[in-house]
Amino acid sequence: MKFTDVVKPQGFFGRLADMLMLPVMYLIQRSFYEVPQRTHFWNNIKIRDGWTIDRLRMGCYFLAFRGDPSASARRFFGIPLMHLGGWKTFKVIEPENHTDEWFVGWYPGDEAAGVSQVPLTGPVRVLIGQGEVSFFALDRAGNSLPLRQVGGGKIGQAGTFAKIPLL
Repeated sequence: MKFTDVVKPQGFFGRLADMLMLPVMYLIQRSFYEVPQRTHFWNNIKIRDGWTIDRLRMGCYFLAFRGDPSASARRFFGIPLMHLGGWKTFKVIEPENHTDEWFVGWYPGDEAAGVSQVPLTGPVRVLIGQGEVSFFALDRAGNSLPLRQVGGGKIGQAGTFAKIPLL
């Protein structure tokens, strides 16, 4: 099953906004050694309609993780706490046997799914909040790719994973 309707690479203005936010994101994470988070409202696609979510659930390979009970709530009066240092735990994931561009997606199971518009060519760090979350991968043509976990850690203590993109 192809998902070409949810694979939309980031455009010029999204990349520009990411560059402008870079200094702020370094300050928020309080670590200049690690690559900061790049997930923002302008560079990911929210999938809210049940039909598309059902298609994803039936047609994608998922890699699920338990939540981190020490993580903050996702939002506080609409403010995304996960971006403000409330989520520290990350997992490092990558597609199995795939070396071309790909896009990471997530489904927390209780609300909208999402797909990042930031193209990846290797592993990615993904944050873990309080609840269980499942991640999936799509190539540029919209095909689902099986994922595997290759590591994990905490923001500020990423070690060998510090230079891997954080989405």
